[in-house]
Amino acid sequence: MANASAANYQRVALHELLAGHTVRKVMMTDCPHLLPRLTLDVVVDHVVLPSSRRCFPVVEKDQLRGLLTLHRIKEVPRAQWTTTRVEDVMIPLAELKMVQPDDGLATVFERMTAEDINQFPVIDASGRLVGMVARDNVLAFLHIRAVFNQQSRK
Repeated sequence: MANASAANYQRVALHELLAGHTVRKVMMTDCPHLLPRLTLDVVVDHVVLPSSRRCFPVVEKDQLRGLLTLHRIKEVPRAQWTTTRVEDVMIPLAELKMVQPDDGLATVFERMTAEDINQFPVIDASGRLVGMVARDNVLAFLHIRAVFNQQSRK
């Protein structure tokens, strides 16, 4: 019973820290975009390692086609990276779960937790990709908010 109560308290506290804030506040707008026909060896060597990012929108002719994640890359044996293209292993657009810039951060974080998703593409009203929001962005924002909330109580 105490564990359930503590979990509920944490959920309420997180919701309060995120209340009134939107995805726009924490989304990344400088995510490296990938072309669908690139091979995984090129992507890892020239984009993934230098950027230290965890997911990459796949874009062609200014249209979002899918999302490549580190998890998807790791599923492919390294010996096949030179012949496996991004489009062969990306999460296709039809399967992507997305959010909008003005969606509430508390709701989006709850979705991430409930659906076990680490990042969402952020799409504007016209369907254009405007950024990415990742769990670690939200957690960093939560940490900073918590620090300032504690400081204001002193």
